[in-house]
Amino acid sequence: MNKEQVIESLKKVNDPELHVDVWTLELIYNIDLNENNVSIRMTFTSPMCPYGPF
Repeated sequence: MNKEQVIESLKKVNDPELHVDVWTLELIYNIDLNENNVSIRMTFTSPMCPYGPF
């Protein structure tokens, strides 16, 4: 998997509150690819996000 494929996948993941994808909302800070692993650094839409603990 390459970075472009990961981004395309992230475009299909909607924020549960805003119903907009996490890529468009610019919640993704960094994508690291390492062999068979993908590491994504992201944030929540707000500090009070109810999904934070998950």
